[in-house]
Amino acid sequence: MRKTLCVSVTLFLAACGQVKAPQSSETKAIVSLAQADEAFEIVQAIDYIPFNYIVDGCYARSLYMSMELAVKGIPSSSHYIYGYLQPTDEVSWSYHVAPLLKIKGQEAWILDPAFETEPLRLSAWIAKNNSQGRYTTEVKAGSAYFDQSGRTAEFDAIHLIQNFDEMPTFLTSDITSACTTMYNYIPAQNQTAATSRAQRAKLLTQTQVLTDALNELGKLENDGGSYDANSACSRALSL
Repeated sequence: MRKTLCVSVTLFLAACGQVKAPQSSETKAIVSLAQADEAFEIVQAIDYIPFNYIVDGCYARSLYMSMELAVKGIPSSSHYIYGYLQPTDEVSWSYHVAPLLKIKGQEAWILDPAFETEPLRLSAWIAKNNSQGRYTTEVKAGSAYFDQSGRTAEFDAIHLIQNFDEMPTFLTSDITSACTTMYNYIPAQNQTAATSRAQRAKLLTQTQVLTDALNELGKLENDGGSYDANSACSRALSL
């Protein structure tokens, strides 16, 4: 059964990639109940990201989920956990990241289909990372990716993004890098070559749809492509 945050909240089914005007944020709530439920629906509908390959790529998955939310006017943060993490007997990480949604007065929710198709409360998500000892956490803007410059540093755990207007832009270099990571990991899933080819094609198409929509909303900054980007992802962004 799908999780909702309030029985009176309507669940919204929205087609991926359609531009939607940001909802009013006059109340200064980080996200509304309606936005949170819509966000859960959006992430559950994503079928072009290799969620079944969890060995690596969480950073790219997180950026794509944040882009999907952003084109619907929903702001998000990224929640990082650092430590010796062992989510399964076969997989271990030094860190993990997934989109975070915070509703005022409630525990944060994490969107991470690599763990669960349903949203997870922050405490449950941390437990699923199965840290073998001490761990630390960090919160960044959903559009931050590997932000070494401090471009989005003001939106940390002390000042979570309050509304869509103040969400920092996504960078084309980050998107091409994330696209390349997803493109490379799609065939690593347990699926046929034909399925991988179709998923790769959908990734490239949706990357173009998302960047066009972000640009229309003023949330895309063209800083060129990434040094590690492949030609297919660069073409998807017309770089």
